[in-house]
Amino acid sequence: MIRMLLIAIAVLLPAGLADAGDPDAVAPFRFRNPTQDVTTPADQQRAITYKNELDNQLRELDQDEQRGRLGPLGRRQLLDTRGEVGRMDGVLSPKPSGGLGITGSRPLPSLSGSSPLLAPPGQ
Repeated sequence: MIRMLLIAIAVLLPAGLADAGDPDAVAPFRFRNPTQDVTTPADQQRAITYKNELDNQLRELDQDEQRGRLGPLGRRQLLDTRGEVGRMDGVLSPKPSGGLGITGSRPLPSLSGSSPLLAPPGQ
């Protein structure tokens, strides 16, 4: 009898723990390569939605940590979520263009000593 009870507890306990609270939103397999994954407006929206899910989970985990409700697994989940939020911040941040970063042009000073910027008009 006791043996059957222990087996039932062993089977049902993980299922009960899995249902307690929201599911883990961290999915590092999503948006693995930002240059290939976030190329269309639909991809961008999916990435933003995923980032929002992560932000919500992080907020809840931070609150639980402040209240002393997190055990070792919860702290691990908090660290994983923080890391994934940081990664998604990088995925969603604007990428620099392939150029040199020069946005305009202006004449460079002459090495001969006369500056084109200081020359009188008409010369």
